[in-house]
Amino acid sequence: YGLIYSADNKRLLFHFGYGNTEVHIKEGTICICDDCFNDMYNAIDWFEAEIFYLPKSLKYIGQYAFTSHVKEIISESEHFIIEDSTLFSKDKKY
Repeated sequence: YGLIYSADNKRLLFHFGYGNTEVHIKEGTICICDDCFNDMYNAIDWFEAEIFYLPKSLKYIGQYAFTSHVKEIISESEHFIIEDSTLFSKDKKY
């Protein structure tokens, strides 16, 4: 599989292809863009990642960024918390 980042490597734009069940977002990424891993609308490129590792640098996650197959998210970012296997913004607004 491939991860496509913006030219400055700060935004993860989208993925393509099939791949591993684990995805490691690289350090320095500050944003995962809308629909980045959400394949609900693209059955041809079905992506079954189950574990996502979020870097310390991550500050923002766009709408509908992850597929429904995610079983675990491991976050090093101070901007997010995980409770009962659910990812929230630190202020729990999202």
